[in-house]
Amino acid sequence: MHLECILMCTQTIIYDDNQISVKVKIMKTIVEIPVEKTVDDSVVKIKFEENEMKDLAKIAPCNGHEDGDSIMYIDESELIKDKLQFDPYRAKIINYGNTNYAYVHLKKKHSQADIRTVFSGDDEKFLNDLKSIPEIEPLGRKLLEHARNLSPNGRLYYYEKAKIYLEKPARYWSVKLQTRDRSLAINLKGLPDIFKDTGKIELTKAWRSYSRFKLSNQKQLEDAIKSMTQAKENSKWRNVK
Repeated sequence: MHLECILMCTQTIIYDDNQISVKVKIMKTIVEIPVEKTVDDSVVKIKFEENEMKDLAKIAPCNGHEDGDSIMYIDESELIKDKLQFDPYRAKIINYGNTNYAYVHLKKKHSQADIRTVFSGDDEKFLNDLKSIPEIEPLGRKLLEHARNLSPNGRLYYYEKAKIYLEKPARYWSVKLQTRDRSLAINLKGLPDIFKDTGKIELTKAWRSYSRFKLSNQKQLEDAIKSMTQAKENSKWRNVK
């Protein structure tokens, strides 16, 4: 629903060295969207009606188009009775998804890193599934947060038959929960011999041009993150081995 508000302001005009104050009417467009869920004090989930997101994308700058829920940043907004009101010209679309839902950051000052750690789609399923192995839950969350820093428009996609989560569109890593040995089995783009300084993780050849290792303790996390970063770089080269 779109609301038009008339704002009254005072403008000072200097004419022949004399200051004249006049009242000026300004027509301002405000968008009002229902809030589906409050994630925390600075992030809400909203639902657009058909074509509303498409209309907004004609006004607001858009950084990317990936499947899943949209992600937005608004530097000025108001929450009124479970509805979000904002100026569409002050909005920024981080990801233009293919659903009617969007996660919206509300704070005026928000770091880009904070924006990138909004999870949607099967990212959320992965975080929920991690709770079944409490000892590695914080490791899996840190890994996913790093993946979103590397690929803000990326998403995990869950394949039920293989029980594996695959990053798309870059496809530089995948992860599978191992409940028997309480670990995460991780595949990274690139064969073992091209990775440098793998430290406390042991990479072995997986399939095609991928390497595999298991993450089971905090001591491995730093090396796992470094290797994930290199895998993201490897994914830029089509014929990497």
